[in-house]
Amino acid sequence: MNKPPIKLQAEALAQQLQPEFPVLAAMLQKNLRRYLAVLQFVSDQLHPDGQTRILDYGCGYPLLVKLLRDGGLAATGYEPYAEESYHALAAKLGIAPHFFTTLPPGDQFDVVTLVDVIEHLSILRPTMTDVIARIRPGGYLVISTPNGLRLSQWLAFVRRKTAHPVAIEKFLKTDNNYVHHQREFTRPELEKTMRYYGLEVVTSTCVDTMPQRGDLEKYHVLLGQPKELISWRTRLRDGLQSRLPADWQNNLLLLARKPAAPPSL
Repeated sequence: MNKPPIKLQAEALAQQLQPEFPVLAAMLQKNLRRYLAVLQFVSDQLHPDGQTRILDYGCGYPLLVKLLRDGGLAATGYEPYAEESYHALAAKLGIAPHFFTTLPPGDQFDVVTLVDVIEHLSILRPTMTDVIARIRPGGYLVISTPNGLRLSQWLAFVRRKTAHPVAIEKFLKTDNNYVHHQREFTRPELEKTMRYYGLEVVTSTCVDTMPQRGDLEKYHVLLGQPKELISWRTRLRDGLQSRLPADWQNNLLLLARKPAAPPSL
């Protein structure tokens, strides 16, 4: 029997998680278009199969790992700062054997995904050095991150008079270096960053992954809340977003390749 489309699988997964993990179930529903965009990007660009080893680096709660594995891919999740709830979710999802807080030295993968990670780093070098070391020669890095030129960022600049992705009140109060966005990238900036670290940029694109009205309604239902009315400001923003040039869409996707090792003499 053929599996249902991945969108239906993900929505069914959100329903399955709701009794025990209502907040995570709601976040899965709210961020569903982003996850689906990453899955589609990986599929279209790399055509992976069950033998392709994929590492979701800094995966947080391993929801994307579950979706990748449900798609028949050999995906592993790595979250060095995982707490007990992360492991509990991995067990609930049936992927505990594929979720790690440490990796063996020298272990490499065909594809490493970095989804909603790079914007949280105040200093790139330590993480990027490790990420690149985890890619086999000739392997690939897939990045998904908010586009620094997205409409909501322009509107935030107008309201707050700042180009920083986080309001100053939140930034000053946090004591966790990874909670808030530290640096967001435009497409040229992200491409330049990859080249700086010795990777070959294969392609990049900006896509609209803003949650749709139906996703937001399901988000509130999963939280046990009444369906929230969508404000006219949100409707206006979403209407404008869909008409913007590609480089102003909210999510940035990039594929880069690690150069193959030179032949031994």
